[in-house]
Amino acid sequence: MSEKILSVKDLVVSFKTDRGIVHAVRGVSFDLYKGETLCIVGESGSGKSVTNKAIIGISSANAIIENGQIIYEGEDLVKVSEEEFHRIRGKKIGMIFQDPLSALNPTMRVGKQIMEATLINKNILKKYYEELISKELCEYRNAISSATFDNRKYEEEIKKNKRIVENLKKLEKKQLTLEKKIIVFTNKINSLSNTSLNSKDELVKDKKTDKLSVKLSELKNELVETRQDITNIKNDIKKDISLTKKKLENDININDAKIKSIENSIPSLETELKRNIATNQIQKLQKLNSEFSALIQKYAVFTGDFYEFFKIRKTDLKKLIKVNDTLLKAQLPLLKKDLSIRKKEAKKLTKIHKKELIEKKDKELNELKVKLDALKLQLKDYESSLDENQLTLIKGVILSNKKKEKQIAKLNNKYKEVNLSKVSKDNKLELDEIPDSKYKELFEEIRNVEKEIKLIHEEFLKNTKISKFEAKRMALKVMKEVGIPLPERRFRQYPFEFSGGMRQRIVIAIALIANPDILICDEPTTALDVTIQAQILDLINDLKKKRGLSCIFITHDLGVVAHMADRVAVMYAGKIVEYGTVDEIFFEPKHPYTWALLSSIPDINSKEKLESIPGTPPDMLYPPVGDAFALRSKYALDIDFKYEPPFFKVSDTHYAATWLLHKDAPVVAMPKIVEERIKNAKKLDEEMGYGKE
Repeated sequence: MSEKILSVKDLVVSFKTDRGIVHAVRGVSFDLYKGETLCIVGESGSGKSVTNKAIIGISSANAIIENGQIIYEGEDLVKVSEEEFHRIRGKKIGMIFQDPLSALNPTMRVGKQIMEATLINKNILKKYYEELISKELCEYRNAISSATFDNRKYEEEIKKNKRIVENLKKLEKKQLTLEKKIIVFTNKINSLSNTSLNSKDELVKDKKTDKLSVKLSELKNELVETRQDITNIKNDIKKDISLTKKKLENDININDAKIKSIENSIPSLETELKRNIATNQIQKLQKLNSEFSALIQKYAVFTGDFYEFFKIRKTDLKKLIKVNDTLLKAQLPLLKKDLSIRKKEAKKLTKIHKKELIEKKDKELNELKVKLDALKLQLKDYESSLDENQLTLIKGVILSNKKKEKQIAKLNNKYKEVNLSKVSKDNKLELDEIPDSKYKELFEEIRNVEKEIKLIHEEFLKNTKISKFEAKRMALKVMKEVGIPLPERRFRQYPFEFSGGMRQRIVIAIALIANPDILICDEPTTALDVTIQAQILDLINDLKKKRGLSCIFITHDLGVVAHMADRVAVMYAGKIVEYGTVDEIFFEPKHPYTWALLSSIPDINSKEKLESIPGTPPDMLYPPVGDAFALRSKYALDIDFKYEPPFFKVSDTHYAATWLLHKDAPVVAMPKIVEERIKNAKKLDEEMGYGKE
């Protein structure tokens, strides 16, 4: 297995809405390895895009990351500051969006949009300085953002618990009211039943009794529903308490790993201040672990008084917020001092770096200028040996060639990437040869030295500042790389002048201009026709191999998955339900949802009727109990409606979350339509003479 480049662990993302909390992502975990393509497949609303927007730090304003880690280069992206994300987003993790038309600015030429990111970061020396202080600056900013994130999480839990308490009290009050009403109505009915009346009044009494009985029945039904709602809330609270203990245990394990890592790094730290910072960090983590352990012991003896638990939990959360604030106040002065020292060092190093660049440039220029002066002197001496007519003829040819070169340059701007030699010939702009061979040799040597001098100036600028010229050169290069014909002409066009496929190529060029390590492709072929889809997919595959990219590819199209994936994660209702290599998912699927996806795609070699997936995905305001797919699956077992299945191991690389894989589960055969498609796919592979590379 190659190097792990990104790791997502138990990610939970929800959204605040007017209707309540939408649980979009519920404990997603996966790893991405260097050079691979991981395809995340599932229906709309399964949480694919939400997961990847969290990775790149562009979640919507109402999103709440309730739990989890996104580890990249040793940092948890869930807790990093927005300033730190500016260093990562686009530069290290790029993204290709679903709709290229809405991703591009319709009023800006495409060339300018590709150049934009390059020009924003044009000051190379500033980037050099920022890179030198990045570690200390990240530690300072991330200490603040991490504490802020944890405190915000605790505050959100306090608000959530308050809503639960209010709802529970409201329901219990309603239950009490209903019980009282039922007693009243029962007494009225009993009273009427015990009353003796004449036949006429008896009919009135019966009608009244029937009316009261209907109302009593309605009240009893409402009471049953209310009691069930109370039971459901109490069951959810019990789950939350259990989950709280698990989260605390997980936090302790994470902190223990951090403590071990910091302890191992202390001997290699260069200064006393850095060692003090490390020691302070260890003490902070140990203090937090002590608090977490105390809470686990406290919650372990919970007796069932929910109101008392929420009261205690609120006090505990407020205490944790105070602990975080206290520890941060103790940590920040050390980090700030370390950052200040590093900034001073970085300024000196940047000045030294700039001085070295200048010295290198000046040394090379001086050598070339000496050479140039010597050549010019030789040429002057040689000119003095020529008669006046010869010299006039040579000067005339040189002057004529200069004019032609200017005209050729103009033609170059007018006729982008056409056959310039042919255009020059047609316009009678071919350069004349200098009639004297020695003069020609000296003249060309002088021109070559002048070109070298120009290149040295350009190289110096390239190492200190990206000019508009250099940014344009980089943009044209990447436009050519993504397969845009006549890039110099296309550079000045607007998005509406491009086809859908070409617009998507522009979006890919924008994502690649900063040369990222990871490329997230959010359904980049959805808005394109089939032929163009294939071209874009081939392009992404070629670019991945050429640049050594790691890709996360989001799609609902299994045909795209087969074309792109090394590994596949199947998502449903905010959870990964099956993952494995592309061959394992296509040839040995184990989850009923994966079967359903495979059954619903066309196959020209199959006579079986296409099967649609019955029903609709669940409303994630109210996540289903047990297996979320159970309500839509004809293979669901009784246990699927009660308990959520864990991941069962199929092989070292293949896991599926379905009770059908439990050792005590009944044997359920794969649907015939899926077996038929697998058989056809294997046969086609054999006929074509290749397997998955």
